Amino acid sequence: MNPDRRKFLTQTATFGLGSLAAANTLALANEKTKPAAPAADPASGDPSYAIELRRSPYLLQMRPDGVSIRWRTGRSKGTPPVVRYGTDPDLLDRSLLASELPSAGRNTSDWVATLTGLTPRTTYYYQLELASVTLCGGDEDHTFTTPGAIDSQGPVRFWCIGDSGSNRQREISAEAALRGGGSGTPISVRNGAKKFNKGKLLTGGVLLLGDNAYPVGSDANYQSAFFQTYADLLRSNPMWPCTGNHDLTGDVYGRNFAVDQEGLNPLPDSTGSHFPFYYSADIGNLHLVVLDPWQNWWQHTPDTKYRPWRKQVEWLEKDLAANKRHWTVLVSHFPVYAAGNINSDDGLTDLLRADLVPLCDKFGVDLYLCGHDHTYQRSYLIAGNYGKRTTFDPQKHQMSAGDGREQPIVKKPGANGGTVYIIHGAAAGGRPHGSFDHPVIIPTKNPDGKIRNGWLGPGSFVFEVEGPRLQGWAIDDKGKVIDQFTMEKRA
Repeated sequence: MNPDRRKFLTQTATFGLGSLAAANTLALANEKTKPAAPAADPASGDPSYAIELRRSPYLLQMRPDGVSIRWRTGRSKGTPPVVRYGTDPDLLDRSLLASELPSAGRNTSDWVATLTGLTPRTTYYYQLELASVTLCGGDEDHTFTTPGAIDSQGPVRFWCIGDSGSNRQREISAEAALRGGGSGTPISVRNGAKKFNKGKLLTGGVLLLGDNAYPVGSDANYQSAFFQTYADLLRSNPMWPCTGNHDLTGDVYGRNFAVDQEGLNPLPDSTGSHFPFYYSADIGNLHLVVLDPWQNWWQHTPDTKYRPWRKQVEWLEKDLAANKRHWTVLVSHFPVYAAGNINSDDGLTDLLRADLVPLCDKFGVDLYLCGHDHTYQRSYLIAGNYGKRTTFDPQKHQMSAGDGREQPIVKKPGANGGTVYIIHGAAAGGRPHGSFDHPVIIPTKNPDGKIRNGWLGPGSFVFEVEGPRLQGWAIDDKGKVIDQFTMEKRA
């Protein structure tokens, strides 16, 4: 085995990757051995035909003039569901029939309705019906606001969560259940973000940084760890998913998030793999790019010439070259600079850095967001540092003198202006393992009072762009800001 690959797999064993392949195999075997769904008539009393909501609605592919709404019910026959919507919850004067999609669940029906012809920067309300039964909505809780038109200068605000998917089933005794055996950290992190946000619209939406459902990304994992945990946010805020190494059992991820023939739809490439799960979107004056290095490369081979990965890198270069937005954010599950649970000088992170950082420099990427390391780490504004930590020279590679806390980080537009690299994989808790001494990472005061190049507690990340200014906040599970910065682009 390639030494870099051995190091990487050993390093990530603490996250369960040592058992991931076996768990995936077991999950897929269980799926194949499931008995076929009964072909009963709804009138026979078959519970799989219950007219009920089994997965709350969630929003994908938000655009100034449209959005896709997805949800799940029991199996259905006859008239498909209807979405009613409008700008007044008491007068939902528009309606649309939903389409059924292949479901990753058993005895369930997954639905999508893609609303079009909407007005930018407008609040809409919606209601879901099935067989003349109102499933949900028609109230102030089922609403969304369309973003401004492309190139608009209004605020675009995102909530980012990485490695959040720990709220999953565990077999425990009744006594242990009474003592409290649940995974409460994702809930407290979610609540802390709400306290910080104080009702401000997530005009950009919810940005996932991967490992959204532990341990293997099965449909059951996704239901409990993600769709139930964040249901109240997902029904009103668009979601932008990213794959992690725990998310890809069979075709569950694709069935949960693919909505049409553009963007998030996984199409087979020439190797027969049903990927890529990578895409880009323009949201106001921000260009968002989401990558998938795990399935397209790391899971298969350490060879950087592996065709699906090279195809993705070629796509990325073309996408960034065509970008005309003022701000550019690149998302991947894996860090390129880290010294926490992950040491970015070991394993395949070296190869990822060699491929991606030069493109960040060439095309002026402003933020690189990732998870995987269950900590928070933020870099200075840096460019040109493609090697290991010993190669970092602040005089050469640091593009702005400050850290952005007291005075804004000043970035020049165009190539080699620098990128801020952010890790936030602590939405299900932090892991205090590692040296936390990478020289590109800004020192932060930790809960124990110690200063480290990184932060070890649970939390999430919010950022907002408006005009020539970007602001970012790392938030703990109580809603307290533990790090904040401002970046401005000045010619």
